[in-house]
Amino acid sequence: MRICVPAFRRVVLMAAAFGVVTCCDISHAAVEPKAPEASAAAGEASAGPLKARVDKALAEKQTHKKLTALADLAKQFTLAEIPEALKIASSLNVLRDRAVLQDGTLRRWSELAPKEAFEYLATLPEARGKAEALRLAAVRYTKQDPEHAAEAVAQLAGGRSRNDAIEAVAETWAGADARKAFAWANSLPPGFAKETALQRVRFTWVHTDPVGASEDVVKLQPGDIKNALITNVAGEWATLDPKGAIDWANSLPAGTERDLALSNVAESWSDQDPEAAAKYALTLEAGPVRQRAVTAVAGRWATQDPHAAIEWVASIPDNGIQRAGVPEVLRLWTAVDPQGAGKWVAHAPAGPLRDAALDSYLETVHVWAPDEGVKVAMQLGAMWTGKVDQCVKRWMELDPAAATKAISESDLPAELKARWLQK
Repeated sequence: MRICVPAFRRVVLMAAAFGVVTCCDISHAAVEPKAPEASAAAGEASAGPLKARVDKALAEKQTHKKLTALADLAKQFTLAEIPEALKIASSLNVLRDRAVLQDGTLRRWSELAPKEAFEYLATLPEARGKAEALRLAAVRYTKQDPEHAAEAVAQLAGGRSRNDAIEAVAETWAGADARKAFAWANSLPPGFAKETALQRVRFTWVHTDPVGASEDVVKLQPGDIKNALITNVAGEWATLDPKGAIDWANSLPAGTERDLALSNVAESWSDQDPEAAAKYALTLEAGPVRQRAVTAVAGRWATQDPHAAIEWVASIPDNGIQRAGVPEVLRLWTAVDPQGAGKWVAHAPAGPLRDAALDSYLETVHVWAPDEGVKVAMQLGAMWTGKVDQCVKRWMELDPAAATKAISESDLPAELKARWLQK
């Protein structure tokens, strides 16, 4: 069983266990934080002296309550209280107490005055807490002043904190002005940070301006990154202009890249107009690209009208496409409407398609409504498959009385009844 522990508690308790400091140690900082000017934006001063409020949090007997109290307290600090809070935190002897208060204070400072917090954090020695707080400050700094934030992160000393901050600036700036962010990322010195920044910009750009991003994407070297970007461009472009997206996809070199683009155009288009996307998918060249497109359209259509989607796929005179598309619809349909999906399967014409449909249906329904799966299998006389065993086992776990009664009173062969009832 997985036990969920609050993130900050997980970090500090692991740190205590392994002797790793997870937050930058303010007591060894190169520069003392300057006292920031109080402002209306910083919020009103909290009631009572700061030291007294920290002491109250530290007085909690249970460790998790104490750490929660310290973290919550840091969220309420005013800008004027930040320097004192950092001094108090650095004086604490217990590592986990110090780490939580320092980390929370630095995060709060990054929210209230990101530029000043960034400048201070940049002077600290490398540590996990510095990297996390600096990244947050970089995001907020970029929202306020992207060009100066970009200049500031580029001047950081090499290390994990610098790389993370550059990524944060690239992604945040790209959301507001992808072309400027791209130009900046492209101007960075060659190396890991530059490549990471460009990747962050590109994967943001394809969503905010797929047409503009496509100009850069087509120039990339073939590979997984380019394929992923093509997938995103095609999908986003199709939501805006399906015909334009199709024309762009067809302009790509024949092969993997074009096939990816065409199938993703069809899939995305089906969110707005599944019938039009379905007709288009069937115009694609016979083979893997058409099968992928049809299956993708069927899946998207199933989230809107599963009965229409499955009837369309089942009507296509291509056994391979049918056996790929029908299970795709049923996996989605069965999870939200086991009875409706089961009814379709039960009334499908006998043959390979129904066999594939039943297999897919049972695979999903045993998790949500195993009794429905057993009923459909009984109706079709398909009780000997392993997936029916899954349904029976799950049904016995969830409602043993109902499962035992239904199986006992059925006209199933005695051997089958005995096998299931003795489990």
